[in-house]
Amino acid sequence: MRATGEKTTAFFKKAKNNLKAAQICFDCGLYDACTNRAYSSAFQAAVAVFAKFVIKREKLDHGWVQAEFSVQLI
Repeated sequence: MRATGEKTTAFFKKAKNNLKAAQICFDCGLYDACTNRAYSSAFQAAVAVFAKFVIKREKLDHGWVQAEFSVQLI
């Protein structure tokens, strides 16, 4: 299993890649795809923060991530 810092870095990298993809989609007028990639970027960034602070759960579904981000980190 990877160390917490490595997991955090990996999830932030995914977030950055999805944000870049969102920008490319936006520039090409692919707005639905842009929205999808932007959402994925935000989700991956939230998961990275959970990894950094060692907030663990076996399955990270979107509803749980949204709720716990508000409860634990805001």
